[in-house]
Amino acid sequence: MGKIVLSAEMQAKLAGISERQELRDEQGNLLGYFEPAPAPPKKKYEAWGPFTAEEIQRASERKGQYRTLEEIYRDYGHL
Repeated sequence: MGKIVLSAEMQAKLAGISERQELRDEQGNLLGYFEPAPAPPKKKYEAWGPFTAEEIQRASERKGQYRTLEEIYRDYGHL
């Protein structure tokens, strides 16, 4: 795939766009489409599910007895 390097002026025009847009010349001819890249996760753990970073941090710092998934399943009768 080829690439086009944008000027700072064009980057500024596209910076606030959050959804796919048509790119047209001054005569109204369709040149192509611009689709912004998805935003990276805001938190390191966002992709892990409905847990906040603080909840994950607290869980990782907890001391105590840990069990394997197999042990948990056995305790609850799923194996």
